[in-house]
Amino acid sequence: MIELAVAGVATMAALSGAASALILHPGSPLGAPLRRISCGAVALTFDDGPDPEWTPRVLDRLDRVGAKASFFVLGTQLKQFPELVRACAARGHKVEIHGMGHRVATLQWPSALGAELASMIGEIEALTGRPPRWYRPPFGARPLSSRPLGKLGLVTWSWSCGDWANGASDDQPMPGVSAGDIVLLHDGPTPERGPRARTLAALTSLAATGRALVSLPDGMV
Repeated sequence: MIELAVAGVATMAALSGAASALILHPGSPLGAPLRRISCGAVALTFDDGPDPEWTPRVLDRLDRVGAKASFFVLGTQLKQFPELVRACAARGHKVEIHGMGHRVATLQWPSALGAELASMIGEIEALTGRPPRWYRPPFGARPLSSRPLGKLGLVTWSWSCGDWANGASDDQPMPGVSAGDIVLLHDGPTPERGPRARTLAALTSLAATGRALVSLPDGMV
């Protein structure tokens, strides 16, 4: 009996892992999120902010390299630092939704997720004068139902510099970027300097390619 119970737990864990791999992976066949843009530019996107230490540095670096970006904000951060959300919009960037907190959307009830997104749409529009168009769920783990999204498009990414990892440094080689890539970066708080130093280094590296660095379009392309 114990052996059967252990086997059952192992089977459930394997199935859960397989399901998570399908849901989490940016190239998952479940749904059709935006992973690339159709023009020859590169789309810059930032998750987990705003943050009083790093968002201003990112905004200054974007100004320096002549780039625009889309900021996927957390509701918990938005409520603490609304002036930074306004600053992103005032400097010509777009503000989109990353969720109220850094929760896995796959595990949220559709009704709860829908209410969360509707609340954030209203808050962002009130702060910036523009309703968000895109939702990127934390970890890329998209919801199993598209109904909570309403008019929001779902977006993932096709390029990451790895600035999410503790121990990431600005002197590690950057991966190559291609025309049409959607770039995943972060401007949220971090306990280490390394990951966000890599964020800033990635912006300089991306600018050096000579490709236009732009925010996301307002709809699927």
